[in-house]
Amino acid sequence: MMHMRIRLLITLSFIFIQHFICIGQTIDDFMNEANKRIEFGNIEGAIEEFDLLLAKYPKNSITYFDRAMMKGKINNTIGAIDDFGKAIATDTIPNPDNYYLRGKQKEKLNDHKGAIDDYSHALSLETDNADAYYFRGRAKANLLDFNKALLDYTEAIKIRTNHAEAYAYRGWAKAQLHQYMAALTDLDSAIYFAPELISAYYFRGKTKGEMNRKWEAIHDIAKAINLKSDADRAFEDDLSLNISAKKYKHSLHKYCRSIQVTTDSAFLRRALLKAYLHQYKSALRDYNTLLMMNPNIETGYYGRGIARMNTKDYAGAIQDFSNAFVINPVNKEAIKNRGLTKALSNDYLGAIQDYDRLIEMDKFNASYYLTRGEWKLIIGQLENGCKDIAKYNALGGTYGKAAMKLPCK
Repeated sequence: MMHMRIRLLITLSFIFIQHFICIGQTIDDFMNEANKRIEFGNIEGAIEEFDLLLAKYPKNSITYFDRAMMKGKINNTIGAIDDFGKAIATDTIPNPDNYYLRGKQKEKLNDHKGAIDDYSHALSLETDNADAYYFRGRAKANLLDFNKALLDYTEAIKIRTNHAEAYAYRGWAKAQLHQYMAALTDLDSAIYFAPELISAYYFRGKTKGEMNRKWEAIHDIAKAINLKSDADRAFEDDLSLNISAKKYKHSLHKYCRSIQVTTDSAFLRRALLKAYLHQYKSALRDYNTLLMMNPNIETGYYGRGIARMNTKDYAGAIQDFSNAFVINPVNKEAIKNRGLTKALSNDYLGAIQDYDRLIEMDKFNASYYLTRGEWKLIIGQLENGCKDIAKYNALGGTYGKAAMKLPCK
């Protein structure tokens, strides 16, 4: 019994000493410990130190900012937004970075309007922030307001004349407004300033495709794929590019053979190029090999789903899109194409459910409402279908006249 009492006293004494030490720690002590943990990659440990610091110094705006940055690194987006808000609330002198960085976090949640508000506030405090203009333009483009997006990209370029990303996205915005020649000028400038900017080649390829310059389009998109060895999702949604395959078959075959196919990324690149050529069965073989080599590649499932959808293997495509979504729960393209595939197999209720989820993820995408509305009309949900069509028009849908032909007025 005496030994137990001694052990208890030692334990209580240790707790008291630890508490005393904690009370005696200064802000610098906490920050030094947090920085050590960051250096060793222990982000969660650094956040714990910031928690302790803020428990003792709850009005320290800099620490809220630092904790927000760390939460952003581990994709705790909601926590980061909350901490940036607390930094704003406790800051004696308004810091534009709090608003700017909170805006970037809001974009991750598709809160485009909230992001625009934060970027605008940051710009009211710091008028020469080129990136704030650039990202505000991106947010406006996500709301399909391409004209206003253009103005922001232009301001970014005025401040930083070699802002390659601003040139690239301004070019893409112009392409959305059918200003193709002006778009190419901007995209050429983007590539001049940043010769390895993937988005610039991708957007230029898409734009040339719209201009019926098919081989040039293939060349640019292939360049983008080569620059990004794992060919992320940005390129895969373009597998349906309308390419005149007969004219360019030999050149594209030569290009496909030039790829050294020994790694999973090489199989993925070749599969993508075969899909551009509409050789879906051949692309499927590469996707199958890729997924045998590495069964955890989201892009492999998504690309194979596209190929299967185009070969009318709807059940297989739906399964592949589902697998891609399991690996990456924010893959909107996987959900969108799963819904489209369900509609192709006459499962309109299932398709509508997928678009319900899409709209939860991005409630400002007008095209989602139009497609869901059309499906509702097909299955006789006239009132709900017309509501979706009305929402599409309210969001500035570009096919308003076509929508008016539907039984909704």
